[in-house]
Amino acid sequence: MDNDASKAAYLKYFIYLVVLFVLFTYLHDLTKAIFTSDFIDTRHYYVNSKLLQQGVDVWKISPQEYLSYENSMITKTGYSNYASVLHSMNFFLIFSPFTFMGFNLASVLWVITCQAALIISTWLVLTKIFGNLDIYKVISGLFLVFMFWPLREDLFIGQPNLLILLFFTLALLCFKNKKIFLAGIFLGLGVQIKELFIPVLLFCLCKRYWKALISAICVIFLIKLAAIFSFGIDKEISYWTYQLRFFSGQVAAGEYRDISSLSIFYLLYNLFFSIAGIKFVQALTILINLIVLTLAFRVRYGKRVGTNPDKMALEFSFFITLCYMVCPWVHETHLVVLFLPLVICWFYIIKGPVKKSSIILFIIAYLILGLKYAITSFPSAWSGPFAFLLSFKGIGYILLFILLGSLLRTSNEG
Repeated sequence: MDNDASKAAYLKYFIYLVVLFVLFTYLHDLTKAIFTSDFIDTRHYYVNSKLLQQGVDVWKISPQEYLSYENSMITKTGYSNYASVLHSMNFFLIFSPFTFMGFNLASVLWVITCQAALIISTWLVLTKIFGNLDIYKVISGLFLVFMFWPLREDLFIGQPNLLILLFFTLALLCFKNKKIFLAGIFLGLGVQIKELFIPVLLFCLCKRYWKALISAICVIFLIKLAAIFSFGIDKEISYWTYQLRFFSGQVAAGEYRDISSLSIFYLLYNLFFSIAGIKFVQALTILINLIVLTLAFRVRYGKRVGTNPDKMALEFSFFITLCYMVCPWVHETHLVVLFLPLVICWFYIIKGPVKKSSIILFIIAYLILGLKYAITSFPSAWSGPFAFLLSFKGIGYILLFILLGSLLRTSNEG
């Protein structure tokens, strides 16, 4: 017995050591990013927000014009680069307070703001969304969060995905506490940062949370009006024109082909384009999207989860993951928001009777999504029979979507 107790104690301390190692390595990466990173995307937000304030239409300027503006605004020895402007005026309006200071200070404050959002989100999930978690469950949750590679990828370029994560976590907490109208406000705030998450509003529609749906739409509409008032209606028209051209180009996989995209469209493109052509890929993508949306409505429409907060969290996670299933353009940093569905799914699995199949499926999905690997580093994989590996991480959220749907179906049958 003493030998067994000794082994258990050693195992406990080893688990503590693993989590501390993960936390300190993340702290190291955070410190390194603050002092050495170029924060490429934060630079784009800073420059484009300033240009909009000056009346410049950022969706019409050429890459050369953009670089000229950037060089005049940011004194930096690093390189300059241009990227497609895919954020809406809503986001640039929210980011604009950071432009009233120098870029270096603005980038550090932006990173600190995003990291605070991560800490708050983690704390809420571990203490409020799921109550009565023992120390080992908390440790496992921390491990899943801080070992998730997209989190580090997001850190080094400075995207706002952690703010979306925070708003969605707050929305879920409000749903749990039956503060439906307030939940919609947080949903609206999250969606307007990146509009690829608009499908999450289907959660309100399917569950008939009309107050949440109305408040979310009102928040998006009011921020949109404020942005139009600040920057001009012509910029809003340019934004939508640019989005239509960009995403139609993405779906045509011509001028805008993106080897880094993890969307289902690009997974199918890399699998079938050389065999069946672009028309087949487009048709198959549309068919899959219709099937996914139909199944989501059929499985969830009008069904209540009662007062069980775990099932509520599981259902909300299902609709967050749905956003990735139907979006034509997904990058690795976008996967940061999947922290919420992943951790919720994990806690749901281990709190109930453990099913081996669920554990295995979760582990596979997490490893595909969370490990650091870049197939794009191998040009030989850009075409040919292994091209589908470019979008391999997309398989991870597909498996997570299937797992969430399976757990929800099982909970309903139970």
